[in-house]
Amino acid sequence: MTTKPPRTHLPVAMLSLLLSVVVEAVQLPPEIQADRHLLLAERAIDEQDFIAAKTAMDEILELQEQHDLTVPKAFFFRYAEISARLGQYDEALEYVTEYLALAGQDGEHYREALELFNDTEAMQAAAEAARRRLEAAAAAAAEAEAQRRAEAERLNAVYADRLAGGAFRDCDGCPEMIPIRAGTFRMGCLSGRDCEYYELPVRTVTIVRPFALSKHEVKFEEYDRFARDTDRDRSGDQGWGRGRRPVVGPSWHDAQAYASWLSLETGAEYRLPSEAEWEYAARAGTTTVYSWGNEIGSNRANCDGCGSRWDDEMTAPVGSFAANAWGLHDMHGNVDEWMEDCWHESYRGAPEDGAAWTVGGDCGQRMLRGGAWNSGRVRLRSAFRVRGSAGPEYFSIGGLRVARTLD
Repeated sequence: MTTKPPRTHLPVAMLSLLLSVVVEAVQLPPEIQADRHLLLAERAIDEQDFIAAKTAMDEILELQEQHDLTVPKAFFFRYAEISARLGQYDEALEYVTEYLALAGQDGEHYREALELFNDTEAMQAAAEAARRRLEAAAAAAAEAEAQRRAEAERLNAVYADRLAGGAFRDCDGCPEMIPIRAGTFRMGCLSGRDCEYYELPVRTVTIVRPFALSKHEVKFEEYDRFARDTDRDRSGDQGWGRGRRPVVGPSWHDAQAYASWLSLETGAEYRLPSEAEWEYAARAGTTTVYSWGNEIGSNRANCDGCGSRWDDEMTAPVGSFAANAWGLHDMHGNVDEWMEDCWHESYRGAPEDGAAWTVGGDCGQRMLRGGAWNSGRVRLRSAFRVRGSAGPEYFSIGGLRVARTLD
């Protein structure tokens, strides 16, 4: 005895396509076409494919309009059910109301229709309330952003002379500083290339206060002066030399101590930059992977694969490569640079005014930016961020760059 293969159902989308071909070929009467679409709708509902079900029901409505068909009262109830499942509450209420008006209290689905009416009305009210909350939140966010931008412009005007004055030093042996205007930029992985989850979501940040950032990574000759004055162990140079090479090895606490020492020496407020300030300065008005474009190129920075003579061997003397559009050197490669911010797994909830994010997250780990001589091209991206232990015992082969609050 031969056994028949089990009967299988075609997917609703394929069946709908075949139906349209058949209908066009044989010109079935509109009543039969409507019945076939109703069959499709019922099968789609069984498969929880409410979009396909709604499409089939819309075909019946079109046939009704074209041929003045009479559809069963239950059709309006089913249409309302499907619309409610799709979150189309206005339409659901319209059709369940029509069903109740047509079928009355003796209707087959009277009780279900009343429950659907009540539930849909409640869901519609909840959706409307949620929409109003979202609109209010969006309006408040837009107003806050407008205020931040206005404040940034006001402070740019206040500091106009300082911003126009170009690079400066507060003392002999202090880092050379580049003043940077306040402004708005998009922060995070803008390019969609090599993105990490912790570089998202991309967000708009307005740096409200103008600030200054050191033109170069802090050099050994600058850091050694601090070490002597504070009787602190000098950071090792890995045998690569000191002088104009970027200091390597300070912990996050060492970097903080150096900024505090500069503040005492000069009377100005030195600090570590925030991640937002750093990325704003690294991008220098660009939206590309690197400040010079989307490709790593050759001999634009010091990294593993950058095409320089120091690649993956050692640090390069600061300023060995062209500055970005804002006059800052080595924002990509050479040494990682300590930031003020604590580690957070994404940018959700991050400050929108450029301030360091030091609330929540893991403040036992702090952020490093920029990549190093032994980093691959991915870590040199403007958006890339990595964390390191802030513990004083942590051995880092990164360095630092300091920010300064303008007075």
